[in-house]
Formats: sequence, C-alpha cells, structure tokens
Amino acid sequence: MPNKSALSLLTVALPAAVCTLLSSASTASALPFTPARNGVAAACLGTQIGPQIGNCSMGGQTTVVGVGLAQINNTFGDAGNSLSATASGNASFGVLSARALASFNIAGPSTNAFAFGQAVFTDVITIDFAPWNGNPGLLYVSYTLDGTTSSSGSGSGRALVQLFAGTDTSNAQSRFQNYSSSTSGVFSVGAPIQFVFGQPFGLNFSLLACAGGGSLFGCGPQVSGAGSATSDFFNTFVLSGLIPTDLNGNQAPGATFSSASGTSYSVDGVVPEPATISMAVPLIICLLVSVRRTYPNATRLSRIRRG
Repeated sequence: MPNKSALSLLTVALPAAVCTLLSSASTASALPFTPARNGVAAACLGTQIGPQIGNCSMGGQTTVVGVGLAQINNTFGDAGNSLSATASGNASFGVLSARALASFNIAGPSTNAFAFGQAVFTDVITIDFAPWNGNPGLLYVSYTLDGTTSSSGSGSGRALVQLFAGTDTSNAQSRFQNYSSSTSGVFSVGAPIQFVFGQPFGLNFSLLACAGGGSLFGCGPQVSGAGSATSDFFNTFVLSGLIPTDLNGNQAPGATFSSASGTSYSVDGVVPEPATISMAVPLIICLLVSVRRTYPNATRLSRIRRG
C-alpha cells in the first residue's frame, strides 16, 4: 500500500475491436492501446447467433457510438417470448455512465433475455518522476461509483467494472469488480498496476450495466417465466485516484502525468474539464449586457426609489 491514506464488466479494449470483444469468444493479439471512448447499448432475446451480442434468434440490437450517447429502446419477440429493453452508455476520458432496464416473458425453456449499457475509455498515460524514471513502479487506482439495481422474477440487475492496463493487449493486467446490489462510494481496483516511470502504458476502463439474464459475462443466468430488472449506474463512474509509488510503496512526490488523449490526470484521478465554466462565462456576460440594454435606467431608478 502507498504511504498515503487516500488512496471491476465486459470491456472494449480497443475501439476497433468492439464487435470482437462483444462476443462469447475472446482473442489475444499484441495490439497497442489506442486513446478512444465508446458508448454501447444492446439487447438479446433467445440464442446468440454469431459473435455479436445483437444477433439473437428471437431478436436483438446493438448500437455503438464513439462520442456521445449510445441508446436503444425496443421490444423483441412475440406473445410467447418477449423482451422490452432500454439501455444506454456514454463515455468520456475518466468518466463513464451506463444503464439498462429489461422486462421479459419467456414461455419456453430458459434463454437469454437481457439489455445492457456499456461505457468504455482507453488512454495512454506516462507518469514522470525524474529520480525514478526507467524504474518499475506501482499504481494504486481507485474510482467513485454510484448506482442502483432492482429485480423481480428470475431477472437480475448487475454492474461490472473492469480495468485492463499494460503496454499491449496481449499481456494486459486485468482487474474487475462485480456489483449485484445498489452501491455508492469510493472503490479500489484491488492489486496495484505495474508500470515503468517515464514510459507510456495503456489504461482501459469499462463500466457495464446489465438487466435481465443470459450468457453474457456479468448478466447472470438465463431466465424463464416473467420478470424484470434494472441496473442504473448513470450517476456515474469517475476515476478518482492514481497514486504512483516505488515497489516498496513509497509515493513519488510531485510526479507528473501526461496522456495521449490530452486529458489531465493527477493523483486525484481525472481532472474535470473546465468546459462547463468556460461556456458559462460568455453566457453570463451576454445576460448582463442584455439586462443593461433593456433597463438602461435601472440603477438610476433604484437610487430614486431609495431616495
């Protein structure tokens, strides 16, 4: 552990491999991490056909969005076997949001009937600390998470957080945590990530919210009969801690972070973008000018009334 008191979901390790990694089979190819972010929304009713989650025997759908909100809201099947699914996923660097809602009625044998939303970001980070550059270190990673789950019948609501880290995808270090009930707080990914000071390495985080049940990892067992479930983790995942140390747990004082995406990181995780503030300032100025033009004698009238 570092000498400081402050101190996981199916993932899309590379945006170009979204369809591959949304499959029941896994692949291992030595590909470098590439900065990107993706939102995914999907649903499946029946037996999965082929590698993509949305290809299911009684109906399904998959939507992948690079920037912005991915979402679906649809009904699949017939009177005998039906699924109503709503799902969404939205990602920015260091901040992830995902939610899923499913209602199903399965007359036949147990089968897949689920909706899931997923949010993924990948970045390449370099941590510099001149006295230790070129030496191995440990990175203690934490995040905040706030979400709720509910279920009825054989359905279940779950969330999964997963981290991949390393210099390429073939030997990536992985950490994951499963949440089967409502939760709110700050969480550690577990064992620290190994890296080398002064050398770039990839971080890939994924948040998956799944509702219903099926063969997809993290969604629980297949379902039958009538049921419903929700998994609402749109309030959200935030990367909140990146604490670098040497192999003995001594923290690197004054270590600096740089990233391929241009996102600002620190020991406190992702640094909020000032976009909201910078956009608000011109609006406030315009409002003040508008009021001054509309009521040019407002100050004078105020003085008269006080007098």
